[in-house]
Amino acid sequence: MKLKLHWMTALLLFLGFGLTNTWSQVTTFSYTGGMQTYVVPLGVTSLEMDLFGGAGYGDLGQGGRCKAELAVTPGETLNIYVGGAGTSTGGGFNGGGTPGTIATYGGGGGASDVRQGGTGLGNRIIVAGGGGGSGSNCGTWTAEGGHGGGLIGESGCLYSCSSCQYTGGGGSQVAGGIAGPTSHTYCDGNTDGTLGTGGSNTVLGYGTGGGGGYYGGGSGCFEGAGGGSSYTHPDAEAIVHEQGARIGAGEIIITILCTPLSLAPIDFEFCFGEELILDATSEIGGSISWDGGVTDGVGFEPPVGISTYTATSDADGDCGFSVEIEVYALPEVTASASEEEVCLGEMVTFNGGGATTYEWSPMDITDGAPYEVEETGIFTVVGTDDNGCENTAEIEVTVNELPEVMATADDEEVCDGDEVTLTGEGATDYDWDMGVTDGEAFTQEVGTETYTVTGTDDNGCENTAEIDITVNELPTVTASASETEVCFGYEVTFNGGGATDYDWDMGVTDGEPAIMDTEGTVTFTVIGTDDNGCENIASVDVEVADEIIVTFVTGDEIMGTDGDIDISVSGGVAPYTFDWDNDGTGDFDDDEDLTDLPAGVYTVTVQDSDGCTTTIEITVDSQVGINELNEISLNVYPNPTTGLVTVEFDGTFTYELTDINGAVIAQATATDKEIISLENVARGVYFVMIKSNDTVHTAKVVKK
Repeated sequence: MKLKLHWMTALLLFLGFGLTNTWSQVTTFSYTGGMQTYVVPLGVTSLEMDLFGGAGYGDLGQGGRCKAELAVTPGETLNIYVGGAGTSTGGGFNGGGTPGTIATYGGGGGASDVRQGGTGLGNRIIVAGGGGGSGSNCGTWTAEGGHGGGLIGESGCLYSCSSCQYTGGGGSQVAGGIAGPTSHTYCDGNTDGTLGTGGSNTVLGYGTGGGGGYYGGGSGCFEGAGGGSSYTHPDAEAIVHEQGARIGAGEIIITILCTPLSLAPIDFEFCFGEELILDATSEIGGSISWDGGVTDGVGFEPPVGISTYTATSDADGDCGFSVEIEVYALPEVTASASEEEVCLGEMVTFNGGGATTYEWSPMDITDGAPYEVEETGIFTVVGTDDNGCENTAEIEVTVNELPEVMATADDEEVCDGDEVTLTGEGATDYDWDMGVTDGEAFTQEVGTETYTVTGTDDNGCENTAEIDITVNELPTVTASASETEVCFGYEVTFNGGGATDYDWDMGVTDGEPAIMDTEGTVTFTVIGTDDNGCENIASVDVEVADEIIVTFVTGDEIMGTDGDIDISVSGGVAPYTFDWDNDGTGDFDDDEDLTDLPAGVYTVTVQDSDGCTTTIEITVDSQVGINELNEISLNVYPNPTTGLVTVEFDGTFTYELTDINGAVIAQATATDKEIISLENVARGVYFVMIKSNDTVHTAKVVKK
């Protein structure tokens, strides 16, 4: 801790003495022509002061002497003025009167004095007067100036001349000396002595200067001037007042009246709570004791304020002394923060109060400057005041973690026109950019957008999260049909385009034939889905002709080949043509009805004027050999088929495979079972006609 250097310590160091040095008992101050100083040593409370004033010019007016004992304070500074001797042209230093310009008339001697508490004349505590100046105006005779000193300075004295009427008077304790008579032609410039200064001659130049003193001596006319008075302040105990005791310049001798104790080095100013050890030593072996409960050489803590501790020795020759210690109260340091609860990453400004400078811990905190606090903790400031005293204060700052915010969506990749709902998680409140409201659906234009949500938790801490939402364009779907105008029951193949997958209504499979079994204009709609899962629709209309409806009435075979079939046709567009399978020609030149028929199964294809056809099977029963007919077994499978069809019939049979127009595709003879291939034919309706033992059986087969 740094404190100001105590004035006493600084002074002793300046003089070159440590606090443990032995002091010289006698100090002599000679004339220097200026003020000198004397610092009272530590432990010294009484000095003997022996002062000699300076002599007047020619040494006939001798300086006075004043010896006194002075009470002092250890460490105080006394201001020392040693009087100078008068010269032929001027007064001595410190109050000697100035002579006239004629060289045979000299100046007065200066006073020697000690001043306490300042440098002004009012601070003089002991004064020894200076001697008056001498002169010559009587042939070979010389006039003697008055001696300085005594409580009243001596008047100037004239030898061998007619009288001493022209000399000035000595100074007193109440007034300066009176100047020599001014009635003489050459003495008009003589002046009285004043406070501390001898009188002078400033006009014709024949006067002598008075001596300096408590009150200066008056000037003389032609002959000697008066000496200055001496003086002892009531605070000093006078021992000697003597006139005419000094020739030449003055002198001051200071004698210490006891042996100072030495004190181990200490600080005289420090802060409360620090330990002080007062350890004094007697040079002559005395035992030291302190007042105030202090034990020599043992540490203690002084109270706040200025305390005086006095040491005494049991040796008669030792000085006692007092030490003044000033203890400063510790500053009432405060610690404050701009925020005492913050979120991770926020800045906090710390401020100390009650002192002058502040140091914070951690060390990288600067008082009054923003600091990023990374975790909850107690922050300590050390405040130092102008006295160098320190104190501490603490403040706790709570750092809340940021919420772990997440940005979620019900779907991160959608199709044009679809709604998206964004939801924040991990906090309490959520604020989305781009006008989005948390938890509410919205639509986005085609493209990819980044959405940022700011989540705020219950501590008011915020964090952000982002999510990308991609909106894909809808595919440009097309719908096409292999035929847009067809007959009822015919096949049409539908194909979607512009997407990847296609889902048709009306039971249609994309790319596969579908039988048109609904009359009129039928709209087929496809939903096309691309690789992004985006859908669009398209449709195609197919005009389906009216269904050709065939009804019939049969007559049974009774007598053999006397059965008949009578059909009626409606729907489609008349007129109609007919093609029966019993002649196998497929030329649509048959009659509408058949007669003279044996029992069996007959197939008829009816074609209207638009070329649309329908085919039905009609069974003519027989009342002859009916049991034999019942035993006939015909089985055609699978039906519909995608490629192969199996025909099962008991015994040997002949078959023909024809299309809906009666064109023969395949024919052969088989026994019991035959596999017929339809793999190389188009989708549609085909007929298998079986002939055996004069009977004909026809089965319709559908190729998918």
